[in-house]
Amino acid sequence: MESIVAGVPMICWPRQSDQQVHSRREELVNAADEKRKLAIKSVGEGGSSYCNFDRLIGDIYKMNEKPCMPSGTNEYVVDKH
Repeated sequence: MESIVAGVPMICWPRQSDQQVHSRREELVNAADEKRKLAIKSVGEGGSSYCNFDRLIGDIYKMNEKPCMPSGTNEYVVDKH
């Protein structure tokens, strides 16, 4: 860690578990970057999450337009007797 912070290059030989992780680093970074791009695209305008949320809001507005009560209104009538 000290060599990284100091900017000193080191020549090292990977041992045991280090080799597997470090050899796949670029693959893991690329996969994570691809997931990040997909997530940004999904929530952006025209993306699947954006469209689904927009559709949900539209459905809620439509539910509000229909009368819910037998009286034909959306208001509750309270009997005060």
